Amino acid sequence: MPRIFAAGPLAALLLAGLIGASPSAAQEVVAVITSAQGPYEAAYASFVKTFGREVTVLRLPGRLPSASTRTRVFVAFGGGAAAQTYPENATLIACLAPGTSPRLRHDGPFVFVTMKPAPKRLLTELRRLQPGLKRLAALSNARDTDSYLADLKRTAAALDIEIIAPRASGANAVPEALRLLLTAKADALWLAPDPSLVTPENFQAIKQFSWDNDIPFYAPTRGLAAAGATAAVSVSAEEEGRLTAELARRALAGETLPELVYQERTTLTVNLESAQKTGLKINPSALGKDVEVIH
Repeated sequence: MPRIFAAGPLAALLLAGLIGASPSAAQEVVAVITSAQGPYEAAYASFVKTFGREVTVLRLPGRLPSASTRTRVFVAFGGGAAAQTYPENATLIACLAPGTSPRLRHDGPFVFVTMKPAPKRLLTELRRLQPGLKRLAALSNARDTDSYLADLKRTAAALDIEIIAPRASGANAVPEALRLLLTAKADALWLAPDPSLVTPENFQAIKQFSWDNDIPFYAPTRGLAAAGATAAVSVSAEEEGRLTAELARRALAGETLPELVYQERTTLTVNLESAQKTGLKINPSALGKDVEVIH
């Protein structure tokens, strides 16, 4: 069983029983929700709206349908839901599960909708704010981001951007990683949405490092931008739900889906006060109507 890492107060900003059908009803799609927390419910509501019809819902703790179920697709919202055991003849689509391994223990078809933005989308948005970006430090705990970092490096090379990826796992890992960034002369720092890494202590250390050394700090959620990061390229729970519904429809149609899916739709939030503290001068033309600006 994969390890699931509980989100701390700031990570939460990054983000029983069957309901809606009788136990005997044969449902093609079943949604399993980790808890009643806002992001999961928002994602589920967006899923239902996009999918176009109600589905059977299980809110944990609860009992999953037996292995003999005729359910063709299970959609897991959150790490707890993703870690359950599902019938191998069904497709499992997991979302809103940062810190969870993209390859869970499911013997059947599996799709992991990551909360990390598509690499090209992330880099394009950062270049929008910082056109001279050449060396980007990607800070992660390397527990579930190795494949993402590999994709990020390939994409960055085509854009003439070098990715520096110091590992930040273990005691005192973040301060040590930050010291390495000074030696590497990074132009900016991006923090991956890893719940075990995004703690109040780590966030404050990264923010202060950013301000003290004129290195813009790009975060994975709007809440972290509001708390003092330079900007955030974030994926919303609603978008996770919308994309998951599209994948569920494709699975029902018999399509072979990729195991890892990135979000192409993101939200850009800019904290102008924090940008000023890092010496980043943002061209006003970069702050279009699609950008949320925090003064």
